[in-house]
Amino acid sequence: MVSLKGAIYNKWSVLLIAACLCGGPLFSKAQTLNEKFEQLMFSRDKGQLNKSVYAGHSHNDYWQAQPLYTAYYASMESIEADVFLRNGKLMVAHDAKEIKNERTLNALYLEPLVALYRKNGHTAFADSTKHLQLLIDIKEDYKRLLPILVKEVGQYGDIFNPIKNPNAIKVIVTGGRPSPEGFKNYPKWLFFDGEVNWTYDAVSLAQTGLISADLKDYTDWNGKGLPENIPEIKKAVDKADSLGLRFRFYGTHDSPNAWQQLINLGVYWINTDQPKSLELFLDQRARSSFQLDKPQEVYKPSFQHDAKDRQVKRILLLVGDGMGLAAVKAATLANGGSLNMTQIKTVGLSQTEALNADNTDSAAGGFCHCYGAEG
Repeated sequence: MVSLKGAIYNKWSVLLIAACLCGGPLFSKAQTLNEKFEQLMFSRDKGQLNKSVYAGHSHNDYWQAQPLYTAYYASMESIEADVFLRNGKLMVAHDAKEIKNERTLNALYLEPLVALYRKNGHTAFADSTKHLQLLIDIKEDYKRLLPILVKEVGQYGDIFNPIKNPNAIKVIVTGGRPSPEGFKNYPKWLFFDGEVNWTYDAVSLAQTGLISADLKDYTDWNGKGLPENIPEIKKAVDKADSLGLRFRFYGTHDSPNAWQQLINLGVYWINTDQPKSLELFLDQRARSSFQLDKPQEVYKPSFQHDAKDRQVKRILLLVGDGMGLAAVKAATLANGGSLNMTQIKTVGLSQTEALNADNTDSAAGGFCHCYGAEG
């Protein structure tokens, strides 16, 4: 036995769910509903789901149990190491107190990368279509440190020189670094991490490897649901796109939802401290999601009789068997972000459940959508 009476038991949860989904009160315009669905799409560019428009960045990589190798074999195409200068050597550590004599940039990263490069037949990965970049985060006076970095990297010749070698591993300086007008003071094969608000000329742009920003400067998002301030986030990503550069947020949360939302927003370099988990997520993403190549056309109501005092000709009542919000969202995503039902100007939600059972069956869990037809 089932009953609609059970619906009143959770009316506040219904209101909360509706408000979260529709972005406002229980009754919301269809356009607002569609915008929310669109933000949850699997890809920023419809029909581009199977194209790689993202890659992993191993943040604070030196904290891994196996620096470099954990990220490398998890297919991270960007790896980051923090560097200090001590006694003429580049030491890898997050803080000065963590410096250990054996943890040099050369021992932990440069020499192993050169060995892997040669083993792969002069490419960064066995898959020659993939490329690798090494971010060097300078933790102190870059004017003293950069000449040492240039000397240490330069000893390996064209392996780290993309200007002469298209298969080279790109070295990008982040953290302490000059402003764009100072890039030209260093070899052209040495690249720099850019910032959203910097101004670039042709010379400095040629030595800019990517653009990075702290996500916390845009939102206090905890990685769940959707981030706030999406227009400003997209504006930052669009700035990088307009310059032909790839974008990275640091200070991000490590979770599948956070990674997915960053991809949706067009972020290319997905920042992580969990490279193995990110590898699994990216590997399964295409197989665990679905979207029609050619979405079905939806009916576009004219609302020509909206708010007019006239007799209603007919009422259409649609009840989907067990069709809750998750089913509606999934169908909307699969159809390119729009359904006939999401074109309705006013949307109302209700919750039903079984009166005498803990597990609601399909009939009691039906989703009811009611509207007046145009006449």
